[in-house]
Amino acid sequence: MHFNRTTIAIPLVLLIGFTCRMFLAATTYLNPDEVMHASTGFQHSGLGLWKAAFQWHHPPLLVVLVGWMGNFSLAEWWLRLIPVLAGTFASLFAGLWAHRLTGDRRAAWICGCIILFTPNLILLSAQLRGYSLALCFSALALWALEGVFVNPGWRTVAQFTTFLFLALLSEYNAAWLAAGSGVYVLLRWRDLPSTARKAWVVGQLACASLCCFLLLATIWGKIHETNWEFMATNYLSSGFPAVGQNWLSFSVVGLVKQFAYLFGSSVSAVLGLILFAIAIVTLPWRTGALFLVPFLGANAAALLRMFPYGRLRHSSILALFIAAGLGVAWVWLVRRIPRYHLALAAVLAGVVAMNFESDSLNNIPYSRHQLTSMNRGLAEMRRQIPAGTTILVDQETAYVLGFYLFGRNFRMQPQDVIPPTTPYSLQWHSWNQFQIPAPSSPPVWIADSGFTIALPDSFRTVRREPAVSFNFDDALVFVRFGPQP
Repeated sequence: MHFNRTTIAIPLVLLIGFTCRMFLAATTYLNPDEVMHASTGFQHSGLGLWKAAFQWHHPPLLVVLVGWMGNFSLAEWWLRLIPVLAGTFASLFAGLWAHRLTGDRRAAWICGCIILFTPNLILLSAQLRGYSLALCFSALALWALEGVFVNPGWRTVAQFTTFLFLALLSEYNAAWLAAGSGVYVLLRWRDLPSTARKAWVVGQLACASLCCFLLLATIWGKIHETNWEFMATNYLSSGFPAVGQNWLSFSVVGLVKQFAYLFGSSVSAVLGLILFAIAIVTLPWRTGALFLVPFLGANAAALLRMFPYGRLRHSSILALFIAAGLGVAWVWLVRRIPRYHLALAAVLAGVVAMNFESDSLNNIPYSRHQLTSMNRGLAEMRRQIPAGTTILVDQETAYVLGFYLFGRNFRMQPQDVIPPTTPYSLQWHSWNQFQIPAPSSPPVWIADSGFTIALPDSFRTVRREPAVSFNFDDALVFVRFGPQP
């Protein structure tokens, strides 16, 4: 068998990307959102899993998969293995799509490496979320979409439809791919034989039916139970227009934010946007429509306050079009300045590296997200807090502690999390309504963890003794009020 450099390089590069993701997956504890998905999948029957899969405002595929994975182990790296693999191989499939689109290996390598090594996508695919699954299936769908025109027929259309179906079952942002591919095929409708056209119509009807079913099952039935305005003005506020903001300014800033999410800074985002514009101009106009329609759809949804469009993971699927566009632009530039392409690559890489901003992007910073800190906190909790104690927690802490204390028996309830026959009870509480008890009062334990440590500093530096505080790198904080034991 003949081995060339590409045959060796591709598995090696994928292994490096996989290792980066697996390191994070194995050394960090599950955040509250991950626990939400994991605990939902821990059901005792197939019927229970089917009902639970539609409990949250996300498609059901990840919940079903993690429910099956949880039968074998609850280790963090194991539960996150599917997103890790999906995030890794999304880069391969994105590169294959770029190669099929352009016929140039350099564009394929650039596209694949951007998806594989962008820090925010590495972090995203090391989490138990459906976005990496959607990214992977969307890359496969785009690869299959070009195959529809290379080898038109009902089989290639069915292949595309299957991947799009799986992407829609993973996350709702795959709808932007559905919109772009739909416009792209309509623009190239005359290039398809009648069998492919009929298969395309059937496939689109199937995907549209799936979208309607998912919206009815996960959104519409809960529309009065969810505080949408709170989400739009709180942790997702950057993805929606501010009060009084002009729609055009939001659209322009939102577009820059998509590149900022991928490249880590506004400066690098502007540079990437310029290269992307070069790609749109140089690509065939129908292919340019395929690249632009997903951005237009995502922006329109945000203007209608239906879906966030900002420097957030929710629009991470747009990274596929950005990465492929930069690959196209790079090939165009190299053909015109062949002698200086290495110098140009060094300058571009330097600009991205020097301006990279390490922000949380609704994630827990690694310094307080380490699994070792959580394990030390849990061990100290078992040593210090007597069995049967009720621990006051906020919502995020209830999720995290509930998972690590009760495992597959953990269930999230609207107000209290008190599983039967367990050593502790976790009771939700709002810290801004909490009154510090008098020194003579019975002991009260409170705990805090999650995306933010919400306990007021006064809790941990209370002047009225006795109060005891345990802090494990801000991964887990305990405070005890009342008489010393």
